[in-house]
Amino acid sequence: MFAYDITLYGILENSIESRDKIQSDLNNILDWFQKFQLSLSLHKCVALLLTHSKISPEFKIPFSFEYFNIPFVSTFRDLGIQFSDNLKFSSHIESIVSKAHLTSNCILRSFPTNNSSLLVSLFKTFVRSKIEYASQIWNPHRKKEINLIERVQRKFTKRLSICKNLNYNERLQKLDLDTLEIRRIKLDLYLVYKIIHHLVDIPEKFFKFSKLATRGHSLKIVHDSSSTNIRRYFFTVKLPFIWNSLPTNVVSSSNFLSFKNNLDTIDLNLYCNS
Repeated sequence: MFAYDITLYGILENSIESRDKIQSDLNNILDWFQKFQLSLSLHKCVALLLTHSKISPEFKIPFSFEYFNIPFVSTFRDLGIQFSDNLKFSSHIESIVSKAHLTSNCILRSFPTNNSSLLVSLFKTFVRSKIEYASQIWNPHRKKEINLIERVQRKFTKRLSICKNLNYNERLQKLDLDTLEIRRIKLDLYLVYKIIHHLVDIPEKFFKFSKLATRGHSLKIVHDSSSTNIRRYFFTVKLPFIWNSLPTNVVSSSNFLSFKNNLDTIDLNLYCNS
């Protein structure tokens, strides 16, 4: 539950009982609403089925709130993230990139100034924040999507008066900016640090720690194997390789601010896919 949104999830096995269990939970939710005389926005209720397998006929029967059948959808927006039934985030990335370009253009039209510091500050606040929100969930691994996101910053910096005759890397150096891909890697590592050091309400068992006496630091995470790209590029599977390669003084930083500063000294271009 979050504010006035409720997400109910369960595992549908090859049995009617597993489907009936979810339907029973839906019935309980409806009973709770009726007991406290609250209204349920039925027209906003949807069901998203995540599967690689062929859907059995019994699973095509819609779930329901009394006489209202909950429609199945292929994509659904939850807490600002566009989820799809194949767990790919192409539609989400295209959406945020489109909005980011519009906002970038709006900034440049609304502030006709040569003050690059002001424009970059506005870009960080109103554009970069849009395309980094919850990136730990949807951070892409395909070059096409990485370049699509990076193009937002490429176009914006190119239109700054002090950067018109510079290439992208030179513009970033002059403006003291990282590529958006490196920014997302840093955001991923920030969350790993917070989980390991109990700075967020996510259990430490989210990761498995290595007990082997190997070289490097003592906070190494076990890298799980994967047979599918969806799993292979999931947050907890792709991050151990980068985290385990960091120096001891970085992962063992005494506080989060110190970790961020120490991480800035590491060349993360080695881990970029673009």
